[in-house]
Amino acid sequence: MQSTPQVIVLEETPWLTSGLRREWSGQNVRVLFRDSIDSEMESTIRNECQLLIIDMETLPVTGVTGLKIARKMKRQSNFLCLINQDQRDHARDLIDLGAICYFEKPISVHELASRCQQFITQTSISP
Repeated sequence: MQSTPQVIVLEETPWLTSGLRREWSGQNVRVLFRDSIDSEMESTIRNECQLLIIDMETLPVTGVTGLKIARKMKRQSNFLCLINQDQRDHARDLIDLGAICYFEKPISVHELASRCQQFITQTSISP
């Protein structure tokens, strides 16, 4: 049995979320927008989320909040990060914290959706 893959996008405004919804329309993927994570959302991520996308650039305090969230989520959920050129120094930290990968912005929503597809497909197939 296959479950509906759930992707949570942590960003300041739902720009990426909207774009990913358009890219994956017609597919069995649920894309949720969040601008912060509370304890209830942490539980949702651990138990129901196949992929968490953290936009380090648009979060308050430019990435520091993203790193804190990544530390909390370490090994609990698949997550990837979007960084800008000034945040390249954080890339190794993100991988050490368990990020499956990171992408440098600018990246088109189409390319991001295409690259994320493999992570959604891998985690949505039940044994």
